[in-house]
Amino acid sequence: MTTPKVSVLVPTYNYARYLPEAIESVLEQDFQDFELLIGDDCSTDGSREVIGRYAAKDSRIRFQIHPANLGMVRNWNWCLSDARGEYIKFLFGDDKLASPQTLTKLLALLETNASIALAASARYVVGEHSEVLETWDDLRRAGVHKGTEVIAQCLEQDRNLIGEPSVVFFRRRDAARGFDLRYQQIVDLEMWFHLLEKSDLAYTREPLCCFRKHARQQTEANKTGQIGEIESARLFGEYCAKPYLRSKGFRVRLFSRIYDLRKRRRRGSQMPQGLLEVERALSARMSRPWYAVYWARRRITQPFEKLRRWIKRRRRRASPGRAALGQDQRTKVLFLFHDASRTGAPFLLLECVRWLRQNTGLPLRILLRAGGPLESDFRALAETCIAGQTTLDDRFFSDVALIYSNTCTNGGFLHALPCEGIPVVTHIHELQPSIDSLVTDRLRVVKQHTQRFIACSDAVAKDLHEAFQVPAERISRIYGGVPVESVLRRAGEIAPDQIRRDLGIPQDAFVVGACGTVAWHKGPDLFLQAARHFKQQSPGGRFMFLWIGWVPNDTLTQVLLREVAIFGLEDCVRFLGEKENPYPLLNACDVFCLPSRIDSFPLTMLEAAALAKPVVCFAQSGGAAEFCALGGGFAEPYLDTMAMGQRCLDLMANPNLRRESGEKAARLVREKFDVSHTGAQVWEVIRPFTKGQYS
Repeated sequence: MTTPKVSVLVPTYNYARYLPEAIESVLEQDFQDFELLIGDDCSTDGSREVIGRYAAKDSRIRFQIHPANLGMVRNWNWCLSDARGEYIKFLFGDDKLASPQTLTKLLALLETNASIALAASARYVVGEHSEVLETWDDLRRAGVHKGTEVIAQCLEQDRNLIGEPSVVFFRRRDAARGFDLRYQQIVDLEMWFHLLEKSDLAYTREPLCCFRKHARQQTEANKTGQIGEIESARLFGEYCAKPYLRSKGFRVRLFSRIYDLRKRRRRGSQMPQGLLEVERALSARMSRPWYAVYWARRRITQPFEKLRRWIKRRRRRASPGRAALGQDQRTKVLFLFHDASRTGAPFLLLECVRWLRQNTGLPLRILLRAGGPLESDFRALAETCIAGQTTLDDRFFSDVALIYSNTCTNGGFLHALPCEGIPVVTHIHELQPSIDSLVTDRLRVVKQHTQRFIACSDAVAKDLHEAFQVPAERISRIYGGVPVESVLRRAGEIAPDQIRRDLGIPQDAFVVGACGTVAWHKGPDLFLQAARHFKQQSPGGRFMFLWIGWVPNDTLTQVLLREVAIFGLEDCVRFLGEKENPYPLLNACDVFCLPSRIDSFPLTMLEAAALAKPVVCFAQSGGAAEFCALGGGFAEPYLDTMAMGQRCLDLMANPNLRRESGEKAARLVREKFDVSHTGAQVWEVIRPFTKGQYS
């Protein structure tokens, strides 16, 4: 058996939709001395058939369908250990190579210089339908980069400047130890640091790979938790003491990380055990005297820094051209989005912008920090720009009179823009635990720039006021809304009885539905507990619990699948995965169950209610309890899964109550939670900045 020069490794899990593009992009390479090794981590979506079809046509394709799910990192390591080639090229099952010369060009970068351990390229970011959203070129300089300097840059900027596994190329012998199982979110960056400690990086600015952004990828799942923050702090702690990084600058950064973590803990924020352990580990790397020095310096300089920023803002406000909207050349409202993903926050404001476009003469511009599948929808409404593809200078903001910033994640981005003096309205969709875990520092910057806050529920407004000291008079509560007619129309595309036949569910079975990414805060484990109680109280009953939404390949998913078996729920609980049109599935359910531990104001709840499905949620979990208090459903004691299961049993036993509750929920959504109501209320917030010119 001949040994190939290059092993292209494709770890995959439930990517049947994207695998053909990935595989074909490899088979189309002009460099042909490769093997294509696919490690399928026990997929359930038809990936086996896709892989088998290609393997039957090309002898260079080898594959393994793991009998049990290994988890992401172990699957990567399996691919590494089974590879035969001298060089390794990873390609995830949802990504693809961007050029037929990708292997040729990356191999040349390594073979021309023995001191190079890692080759990487710029990459295209593509959406679910392979449309190019933007180009990522983080290093911005082609050629050879000293390995330790790249490590320092990544730690200083707290991000991966090198790229994902799909964009790098390295020698198999250099990575023989495998990926570190202690990491999940930045496991790739930890490996790149391992390779670069003693060698260098070769980089080309030509995009040779495509990295796909979509809601199902593991990175998106990890964003819902604190995995990335914990691992980033851990990696910084492991490397900041390295001899080549011992400098005054890194000592300051070490202090800043310790200070921020201590401040959050002392303020009473909920911090996971992993983050507390990281705080202790970082604190051990800085002596008390040095910490005291930097603490004193911060206390002394911070008031002057605040004064400097205040003076700068006053000067910008006093400069020509800062008059009110409608009185000078500054006439446009700039809507700032963190991305154009098909998720709640972008979707809600997209519908609000659509309403404003149809009902006011307000001139609009849209700025996306990153693209996404909704990008074409934005472009159809107004001039739309993407941050990486647009020069964001004074000229760009010369006609902007108001910035409407969506979500609390835009703080650092706003701070870097030349827009001081332009009023900002910020729409907050996050509750305190989410803000604490993900964006505490950025929210502080958001507060500096924002004149008016919009909270998507009373729970969010309360957290802004009590936890983050935003004055109540600066907060407007505007509930989210959904386009009711669109939901009803799309739900009617497939009849409920057809859905049940397709799923093998009896027509007379009682169906409890839930919807959302399988993540801890969404409560899928609580969903199982409620289903368990339901089954115990209704032995032999005809019922089904369905979860609609992306199921990531992570530890939580494996625990859930194990518990389904332990609880004996294999015949009555199903995780259906993400659906492009989930509304027919929701319409086939009898009750909508919302087991979230924390959720600011879930739009899927409104969509189910619009379809006349009574909602069952937990009290004190966020905005859902507010909707139920208005008549949309039932709020059970917090995390009382027995009460939640019993409520579903009561609704099964009483069809009249179920019908009346569903009809009441549907009326409530039509009367108060259609997106037209949300758009009108957003307009009332914007209107004062227009000085009455637009109506």
